[in-house]
Formats: sequence, structure tokens, C-alpha cells
Amino acid sequence: MLLTKRHGIPNIEFIRTVSALLAKGKSDFDAIEKIRNDDCFKRCMGIRQMSFSSRLRQRLDEDASALMPLINGNLSEVIVNLDVLVTALPARLGKQHYIALDIDVFNLQ
Repeated sequence: MLLTKRHGIPNIEFIRTVSALLAKGKSDFDAIEKIRNDDCFKRCMGIRQMSFSSRLRQRLDEDASALMPLINGNLSEVIVNLDVLVTALPARLGKQHYIALDIDVFNLQ
């Protein structure tokens, strides 16, 4: 699905914003309000424009099917580019090591 060009905040800014929230371990739209005015954070994440939580929610409702694959792909790229250290838990079962994985779900349907 091709995303149409919009007036106002470009789609890429919404993708970066949601990816930034997910990278911080936040999955609720209202969490954006705590970082909306954090210029350092926005600069680090490459975000030029950030919407209010209500507009973020509305925009994702409008374009969820097209945006979510981009957001999910972008999040893994952020983790790789930031060179995030992923370490095994100290406990082992046999020869296998495990890492903790915290999963939260966005329900956009």
C-alpha cells in the first residue's frame, strides 16, 4: 500500500515518533507528551516534528495497515544502529542461553 503525501507532519515523522516510543519501551500514545519538548531526544532520533498524542493516535488509526510494517522494520533498525547490547540471562538450561524479551501490543484495529 502506497502512503499518500499529506499536508502537515510527514508520515516519516510519525514513523520515527512511534519507533522512538517503542525504543523507550513505551507503547501508549500518551507517553509522547513527556518527550514532545525534549529537543535532545528528538535530535537523537532524527525527529523534526512531533505531534500531540491525540493526533498520533488519530493518524495511526487512519494509516495503521500501511505504517505498522514500516514502524516494525524501523524499530529493529534503530536497535541495530544504536548498537544495543543484548546479553543472555545468567540462568541456563542445558547449553541454551536466554534473553529477556518484553513484548507489548499495539492494537490498531
